[in-house]
Amino acid sequence: LGTAIEIANYNLYEYCERLKRLRNYCIVQLKSTFPDIKINGDEEKRLPGHISVAFKGKNSQEILTKLDSFGICASGGSACCSGGNEPSYVLQSIRLEREYLEGTIRITIGSENSVEDINYLIEALKKIIK
Repeated sequence: LGTAIEIANYNLYEYCERLKRLRNYCIVQLKSTFPDIKINGDEEKRLPGHISVAFKGKNSQEILTKLDSFGICASGGSACCSGGNEPSYVLQSIRLEREYLEGTIRITIGSENSVEDINYLIEALKKIIK
């Protein structure tokens, strides 16, 4: 077990830095493409591969269904949401405006993702968010 932990920990810093670079690249692309979005939470103090983005006046379920047709997996609301049809209490507690609550999706970037994947996501979102 000790060796497994050493191996896992060996590249942890580099792995997290790589995810942060991809995450930050994605945030820049989202902001420059969709000026009416909100990035939920602190943009630096967050998990390295996590983005919560809210699209004004949009429905997250519709966005997610269309993303799925492009072969892209994402999630709706917040990671801590209570489920059901009600907007996430977490998003409400950060005082996200009503017009953004229903259009929040979560994007998770992992070890197999690349800049090309981020570009593909942005192109898909351009077609979805008109």
